[in-house]
Amino acid sequence: MVTSVLVTKLFVPHTRAKLVHRPSLIERLNNGLDRKLTLLSAPAGFGKTTLVSHWVENLRNNSKLESQPIKVAWLSLDQDDNDPVRFLNYFIAALNQIDGIETDLGRSALSMLQSPQPPSPSTVLISLINELAVISEKIIFVLDDYHLIETKSIHQALIFLLENLPPQLHLVIASRQDPSLSLGLLRARNQLTELRAADLRFTSSEAADFLNQVMGLNLSSEDITELETRTEGWIAGLQLAAISMQGREDRAEFIKTFSGGHRLVLDFLIEEVLGHRFEQPSLLQQALRHGSALTSGREGTYQRLEFLGDAVIGHAVALLLYDRFPDQDQGGLTRMRSHLTRSASLAEQAYLLGLEQHAEIGPSEELSGGRRRQALLEDLFEALVGAMTLDGGWEVAFDFIQRRFASQLDGLDERTLVLADPKTALQEAAQAQGLALPAYSEVGASGPDHSRRWAFAVIWDGEEIARGEGPTKRRAQKQAARRALTRLGLLPAEL
Repeated sequence: MVTSVLVTKLFVPHTRAKLVHRPSLIERLNNGLDRKLTLLSAPAGFGKTTLVSHWVENLRNNSKLESQPIKVAWLSLDQDDNDPVRFLNYFIAALNQIDGIETDLGRSALSMLQSPQPPSPSTVLISLINELAVISEKIIFVLDDYHLIETKSIHQALIFLLENLPPQLHLVIASRQDPSLSLGLLRARNQLTELRAADLRFTSSEAADFLNQVMGLNLSSEDITELETRTEGWIAGLQLAAISMQGREDRAEFIKTFSGGHRLVLDFLIEEVLGHRFEQPSLLQQALRHGSALTSGREGTYQRLEFLGDAVIGHAVALLLYDRFPDQDQGGLTRMRSHLTRSASLAEQAYLLGLEQHAEIGPSEELSGGRRRQALLEDLFEALVGAMTLDGGWEVAFDFIQRRFASQLDGLDERTLVLADPKTALQEAAQAQGLALPAYSEVGASGPDHSRRWAFAVIWDGEEIARGEGPTKRRAQKQAARRALTRLGLLPAEL
């Protein structure tokens, strides 16, 4: 099968003439070149693509003056690249787009991909890796928008590539969520450089440079501070605010009322993140409105939508699990559903969508850090699903949930559930053996009040079998349960 290549997917995106220079981030990217992987993981609008394209262009231009030039391959991914054959065809095409690299690189791999029954991606990569290993130049390969890749075999192919990466090849991934690429192992081996939302947010000085130098607004330091606080350094938010202020006389008043519910900000959320155009935009606005933001003349908060979304998510996840795991009994499916729909899981979905940037919350809630509270993030995601259900119907909401949970479903197994909820796993093990339920006994606490650490022992069949420590009682008990499971042979030894 021959795959036609859209060559513009292989171009490094053009950066604007005026941009905010970020030397500290550039230095971190440069320092990571000796590692295997650089990961930029943050929700939409944090400037991942702009930063990487600016970095590689500078590297490419500066290296022309050096004895060993740096080469750059770029691949902008889309949903269609979930086909492994297409993905590998584009991967090879990107390598052949590099200036000064022989144009028939990967010929053998392409031949395999074009056969009626292509071999596994790992087999194809063996041939490609062997060819890359003899190239003398340093190559940086950028995979942009990797969050769009959901196919497990592609994740596995990249894991294989990273395990066998030639030393002169460096992989860069920009994504709205962490890819399933054994990041923990790479981290433990010091083979991973990470830049996340906290790193990518504009600082106060960068926000000032952007608003006044790049966007030409000439705002006062007070206005800049107010806007930077309201957006928390979210680059897309600052840009949308700047666009809205151009030509306005009442900029100070506009800044005081600017929020995630502004029309341009909601348009960004709809077009870049959700993939659903609301027929009733007021539903989306309501889904993002916390009770603390309710003032006279404003319609309701997200609470009723949260109620609806909670029910829809539970029903949708149950259907997905029922179809995906035909051999699981009721108990197994229930544990899986509880794992996927627990508070931390739904809050993570909200974070990955960047919903906290769009939430309307009151001043007191803002000052107390409410925008990043797990409970608020969980509520936002449930309310969003409720709003999508009312606006587009069950099918729209189900499709959205299916897309959001696809990667979690792929990685779901018994060990994942045990690690996520070891106390429940230990309790079920005791019940299976007809024993009394395990008990947890506090055995110590240390440290000052602001940095307390707790220690708990787990009692199994009348005997202490493990202890755990942690900054909260709950985490200490979970560690004790995990260690008990390891001692009982229900989990492998901790790394």
